Amino acid sequence: MTQTRTPIISLNGHALADSEARGRIDTLSADIEAIRAEREAEKYGLETGAVIRLSDAAALPPRELTLFGRSTQSAVPTESAPVAPVSIGDDGIVQIRFRGKNLVNVAETVLTAGVSHELPVYLALGNGVQPGHTYTLSLKVAKSNVVTSKVSVRVYDGSNSQIAISTQQVLGDGSMKCTFTVGDAGIRSIYITLTNRTDGDTVTISDVQLEKGVAVTPWASYDAGHDFYVHLTGGLRGIPVTAGGNYTDDAGRMWLCDTADFTAGVITRRTGVIESYAGEAVTGAYMSSTGGLTAGAKIIHALPEPLQEPMSDEDVTIYGGVCLRSPDCTLYNLSQADMRAGYERVTAVQESSGSTPFDPTHYGMPVLYLSGDTSAMTKDNAVTLSWQYRDMSGRCTCKWQGSSSLWLDKKNYTIAFDRAFEAREGWGAQKKYCFKANFVDHSHARNICSARLWGQLVKSRENVPARFADLINAGAIDGFPVCILLNGEFHGLYTWNIPKEGWMMGFDGTETRGAILCADETDSEATGFFGPASVVDREFSLEYATDEADTDWIITSLNRLIAACADSDGTDLDTTLAQYIDWESAIDSYIFTVLISGADNVRRNYLLVTEDGVKWYFSQYDMDETFGQYLSGTKLKADFGPTFESNAARHRVYELIRLYKKDALKARYAQLRAGIMSEINVCQTFGNFIGSIPSHAFLADSEKWPTIPMTSVSDFAQICHYYGMLVRQADHWIEQL
Repeated sequence: MTQTRTPIISLNGHALADSEARGRIDTLSADIEAIRAEREAEKYGLETGAVIRLSDAAALPPRELTLFGRSTQSAVPTESAPVAPVSIGDDGIVQIRFRGKNLVNVAETVLTAGVSHELPVYLALGNGVQPGHTYTLSLKVAKSNVVTSKVSVRVYDGSNSQIAISTQQVLGDGSMKCTFTVGDAGIRSIYITLTNRTDGDTVTISDVQLEKGVAVTPWASYDAGHDFYVHLTGGLRGIPVTAGGNYTDDAGRMWLCDTADFTAGVITRRTGVIESYAGEAVTGAYMSSTGGLTAGAKIIHALPEPLQEPMSDEDVTIYGGVCLRSPDCTLYNLSQADMRAGYERVTAVQESSGSTPFDPTHYGMPVLYLSGDTSAMTKDNAVTLSWQYRDMSGRCTCKWQGSSSLWLDKKNYTIAFDRAFEAREGWGAQKKYCFKANFVDHSHARNICSARLWGQLVKSRENVPARFADLINAGAIDGFPVCILLNGEFHGLYTWNIPKEGWMMGFDGTETRGAILCADETDSEATGFFGPASVVDREFSLEYATDEADTDWIITSLNRLIAACADSDGTDLDTTLAQYIDWESAIDSYIFTVLISGADNVRRNYLLVTEDGVKWYFSQYDMDETFGQYLSGTKLKADFGPTFESNAARHRVYELIRLYKKDALKARYAQLRAGIMSEINVCQTFGNFIGSIPSHAFLADSEKWPTIPMTSVSDFAQICHYYGMLVRQADHWIEQL
């Protein structure tokens, strides 16, 4: 006989009926979910608005960044006065800015009454503040020699009308603030002045800070951060709705709008547009009894279903390098579009880390100590810092270095020290050096090791100019790993490099007519020797000239070489052309760009060097996007280019070699593959360099700069594996020529 048993559930040792147990379990599940949500809120934040102020952001990429579209009209349109709707990014670009909380770059200013009626501090804000938002300017005032003076803060809008004023009698040390709301005219400037003064009155103001909101928070130095340019074909549209929208702004208005989700790399279209111009009917919409228009029309409407489209590879790549300022970060965009930003709180990161700071001296690594204020540093503006290296110390000037790398969080630097010293044996005593961040190459090895391989190539030639023979890498750069500590904190792993200076090529001003040119434009006919160069520092940048006051000859000499290559039928390669070009260096450059997979070194990043103003030698520079590295280090290459054929199609010199010096090309290739460019020598060169960097240094660097791409892949194993596959392809290519 079968017996039916009532289910009994035990909870904390007590037997419960099924329904009662289920109820308690549901309650417990809800409690657990609430705790989980609370802990999530403690760890992560999510803010929205056209201007977003974060006070506890970790120095990490945003967990989410979404841009919301909006379409507005400046007036109500009429038949006689049409008003076109304007949407976010109509011009194709939206500029998003990541700044610290302090939006003005002023640390301390002395105001002195004197002959002039006023001696103000002038803050030109430009696009630093956004209409519709409230900001507070705060500062500290220190009494020096004051009889009657008052400090006055005046705020002027874009039409130069005063919209706010705050005045304070200087009775002693203190602070003051001025809060204002930005109207549609924006803010043109803020004046901080002395009024009601007596000649000789002196007041010092400090800790000047402009921040979003009405509260005054502790002063922070200006953090320029970086800008993120978004390319949006067609812009992002949005229409106000009473229901069914996907975003509600700070004023409580609901919008149905297009969105750009940078984390997902997707643009979602929720609106469509119908446009018509004079005399053209709008399909599907009754506009007039004649069915025609005289002024044209634009209709923005809701789509029945959302449509998604991928963002451009360029925008996805650039977004991969975005990092929030920490702990204070202000996000805004010049299009005044609303955004949603998700982020990890800095307190959560600090609690989960629990690790001791990385000490490079523990591993015997070289360390450069820098101290000072770097907030005003740019590529064009060097700041003065204190430095210490080994047993030396002093003052130096430091600025950002590079061009395409400037948008990355971790910057390259050019540092000019106050004395000459030999940073590495064999370099000689120098004052100016370059510090490479190697942001796109986590191994830190591609640029230096490629230069060392190039130096081995040059020194293996039958005819090596005496000037190059004794140089460490025969005219290519050199470098070594170094850690930088800024104001006592680990700032990152770098390579201390020889810069593009005359001494890199052994020039000292005694040569007849020396010059170093660097090819700068990938798409230029001139850098491919298919057309003349126009002026120095356009297609080619001038890195060195024996006499900087006499450089006209350089473009003449270069164009003579380019013209001779363009006109050659192959019969004059060893006669006329041999006067203007060193064929051994050209053949090596042709082979080398193939074997390092240097697609960015065919029309860019190669050097042309002359010591007599007539004959030019090829050399190589900036080789970090090599050995399988692709597109700013964000992914690995899916092919093994460039090939001998593609190089010849892109550079006339390589084309002449392929057509008329094929035997010399094949012979040199075989020699290099058997020795310098053999798998064992290439891997040994990389292994010795990468092996000199402790794994803890790589880890500390990626923790300091979490947006560094491919940290788990771009290493010694990947480089050697890629090279092994590449040379098998290259061996086949050379046979097919």
